[in-house]
Amino acid sequence: MFTVIAVILVTELEGEMPDVVIGLEHRGQISICNKKFL
Repeated sequence: MFTVIAVILVTELEGEMPDVVIGLEHRGQISICNKKFL
């Protein structure tokens, strides 16, 4: 659930990122999105 919240935050700040969509499908990509967000 924490990963989903992080993706939502990134979506609100960056608008729509292709990495976010990939992150939803592949959990490995979510860590990359979190690094960009942080």
